[in-house]
Amino acid sequence: DRLAGTVPATLGRDLVLDWRDVRADDAAALERFTSAAFAANTAVILLSEDAVTPPAGTDGTLPVATITDASRTTNGYRFTATAAGETLVVVPVNWSGGWSATVGGHEAGVVRGNYNQLVVRVPAGSSRVSLHFHPPGLTAGIVVSVLSALALVGLIVKETTKTRGSTKGHEDRHLGNPRPKTQDLKPS
Repeated sequence: DRLAGTVPATLGRDLVLDWRDVRADDAAALERFTSAAFAANTAVILLSEDAVTPPAGTDGTLPVATITDASRTTNGYRFTATAAGETLVVVPVNWSGGWSATVGGHEAGVVRGNYNQLVVRVPAGSSRVSLHFHPPGLTAGIVVSVLSALALVGLIVKETTKTRGSTKGHEDRHLGNPRPKTQDLKPS
């Protein structure tokens, strides 16, 4: 077994990687990921635009990372990654453009690997990694919802004021001042 560490049951899978595989497009990545020869517990497939340069002085093989102190947060995950050299950590969580990461307190890029999982680069040594998810479009959705609610309240206030103003005279007439009687006009 080449796995150096596992994650507690809260995350459910290993977060370890010791080599990479670069594919040109989604179709090629999915084909490789679903093949029987792919060892998901020791490899990661990256699209060519997300490929990382292997550390200098290596043959392209990345060091194994040991994951400890893993936990969930309200909108993400935290864990400590320890590696002998710079490497990649695959997090078995579905990829989305809303993910961001900090590694050792510094912003770090998150890329898509294994067709639809998170991958983050960690330096040599021990680093605290925090992953945070902010749904794309959430801020815009909140702004549109608040503006829509304000517009609705404004419309209700306007209509209520308009309705009260136009019925006030009619209410007075019906409550205390009877309508004048109409006289029959007969042709003479």
